[in-house]
Amino acid sequence: MLEHVKTSVNPTDNEQWRDNLRLKKINVGHVNGGLLTEKSISNLCNVIRHFGTTLTHLNLSYVPMDGRNEGDVGAALTTLKNLEVLILRGCKISAKGFKEILYVFSVVPSLLHTLDVEHNNLTHTAISALCGIMEGDNCSLTSLNVGMNLIEIVGLETLVTTLAKRKETNKLKSLDFSGNPGGRNATAKFAELIHSTHNLTDLNISQCAMPGEACIRITQELRSRRDLKKLNLSDNPIGKTLTRQRHASTGEISRDYPAEFFSFLDGSITGGLETLVMDRTLLTEDAGQALASVLHNNTKLRELIITGNALAEKTGMLPPAWLEMIPASQYLTKLHLSHNQMTYTGVMKLFGAMARNRSIAELVLDGNVLDRYPPNSPHTEIVSFLENNATVSILSMSAMQIKDDVLIKMGEALKRNRGLKRLIAHRNEIPVRGVTELARHLSENTTLEFLDLSCKSVQASDDVYLQAYKTLIEASNVETVLL
Repeated sequence: MLEHVKTSVNPTDNEQWRDNLRLKKINVGHVNGGLLTEKSISNLCNVIRHFGTTLTHLNLSYVPMDGRNEGDVGAALTTLKNLEVLILRGCKISAKGFKEILYVFSVVPSLLHTLDVEHNNLTHTAISALCGIMEGDNCSLTSLNVGMNLIEIVGLETLVTTLAKRKETNKLKSLDFSGNPGGRNATAKFAELIHSTHNLTDLNISQCAMPGEACIRITQELRSRRDLKKLNLSDNPIGKTLTRQRHASTGEISRDYPAEFFSFLDGSITGGLETLVMDRTLLTEDAGQALASVLHNNTKLRELIITGNALAEKTGMLPPAWLEMIPASQYLTKLHLSHNQMTYTGVMKLFGAMARNRSIAELVLDGNVLDRYPPNSPHTEIVSFLENNATVSILSMSAMQIKDDVLIKMGEALKRNRGLKRLIAHRNEIPVRGVTELARHLSENTTLEFLDLSCKSVQASDDVYLQAYKTLIEASNVETVLL
């Protein structure tokens, strides 16, 4: 039985398929587009109808639907009696065309549980039509992605109202509303959404232009939500206004916005968030200090992803609470701190704390530059970390201007490391000498499985590249090597 087909050609003759072929999945979507044009829609619809009784998964992403062919697609979708997943990203679907697509729900009973229409031209009119479907008994959606569209605040209001009406019977678990027109007014509606939904476990409201002090309303609702497990707030200007307010005369703190914002992570409350993503949210030291402080007694958060912020902007080091929280953490398993302006000293202090951590399995530090340290520095902290930490299995240190002396010290420590499985350190400044020395040390390591040291210095000539690659392959036990 053929389970999955991915193709870049136009199907033209349905009779070429064997009669006993039970096609379940069709994926012709391509993020770059251009492989299939609107001219292929008719043939695609014929294929869809031909396998209407067996198809469960359909991805037509980036096949342009320009307002003339959504009706054909909608009619074809009505033949799919067992469709469970429909992905139509970047198809240029308008609000009018989306109504044609919604004929997929005319199949009774509808088995469709995942609808992804990200990056189209949908407005509040399209959302209103979908909400009308969601209020009925034939809708079983558990995952809805309407991100990167043109849905105004009235569309968000309609969606919130619909979910509130069906609070007990609604099955929606995952909602992506990212990149739609938002702002200060949207934050109150997102807070209402969190308050009024019952089963929602994954919410993406990134890139909605929400300021920090307004987002406190959202985090207040999170304090009592046990079922919401993943929240993405990336690309909102949260940190810009998330600062401590002080009295002009005494300098004493009058209102601690960072502490208020992150209070939903306090271990004494009932909130159950397990994954928090806040990439590029303009977080500074004050917010970083409040975040690490509240994580001291948090027993639920497992993944913290806060890349592209400014947690170490002033000193080059993470706020002091981080160096206390990391060794004590017993629950955090994934920590992404890329591009937070840590210097060599800041990164080494972090490694010093990580040497005593026993929970974090994935550590990503890309883009924190190691370019300034005294000559002949022993790099003690990173050596101690790799020698004493057996929990971290994935370590990413790309684009950090790592030179051969740091890499060689890492190699010395990896001789005694028995936890690290993937080391990703591409786009650094590692010469062939560093690669050769590392290979020699890795001969005693039996744990490392994947190594990526891709960099221009090794790729400067074919001879140098081949010799370095050959040395690594022959001297180490690593299964996959990228140079």
